[in-house]
Amino acid sequence: YHHYWFYDESEPIRGGPTLATPLIKMLEDGHPNVPFALNWVAVKWTNTWSGNVGPDFVFKEAGVLQKQYFPKEMNDTKINEHYNWLRQFFHHPNYIKVDGKPILMLYQRKP
Repeated sequence: YHHYWFYDESEPIRGGPTLATPLIKMLEDGHPNVPFALNWVAVKWTNTWSGNVGPDFVFKEAGVLQKQYFPKEMNDTKINEHYNWLRQFFHHPNYIKVDGKPILMLYQRKP
C-alpha cells in the first residue's frame, strides 16, 4: 500500500501520516485479510490534475499542495515518531517480512 508521511515544519498540523484512514481501518477490522507491505511515497504533492483546489487554499509554491521535508539529523525525533507509527503495521501478522524483518519500500525521496 502507498503510505504518505510528511515532515513539514512549516505546518505541523499537516506533518505525520496523510490519507492513512484505510490503513488504520485495516488494522481495526482485519479486512482485507491479505499479505501487505508499505511503500512510503516521499515526494511533494503537486497540482497535476485537471481540477481546482478550494477557494481558500493558498499555494506557498506554485503548483505545490504539500511540500516534503526531511530531517537533517538521523536522531531527529520526527524520524522516531514516523517509525513508531509504522510499528503497528510492522507487527501485524500479515505484514510481509524477509528473514523475519519487515520491508518498507521508498518511492522517490525528493523534497
